[in-house]
Amino acid sequence: MADVKGCELPDDLWYDVENMLWYRPEADGLVRVGPTRIAVAMGGEVVGATPKRADRRLEPGQACAVVEAGKYVGPAKIAFGCHVVESHEALMDDPSPVNRD
Repeated sequence: MADVKGCELPDDLWYDVENMLWYRPEADGLVRVGPTRIAVAMGGEVVGATPKRADRRLEPGQACAVVEAGKYVGPAKIAFGCHVVESHEALMDDPSPVNRD
């Protein structure tokens, strides 16, 4: 696992540097997505997160979530077209897991 200025970069993730997201391919063919530790460190503590709900189609460059942090408010843009099959909607009530993991 690489470490960049205290931000761990696990080897099992694919990194989208331009959009500051990670992607984790799962055994069932799905792909999980989240913000990189570097994005969270640069943007400050995440205080709000609104992920796209399930059963949505997204084109490359569209937002898979809207994020509100201490130094950033805006979209988290996905690098590829996809169909959202599951959403971590609990983040809308409590975005703190984004700051921890």
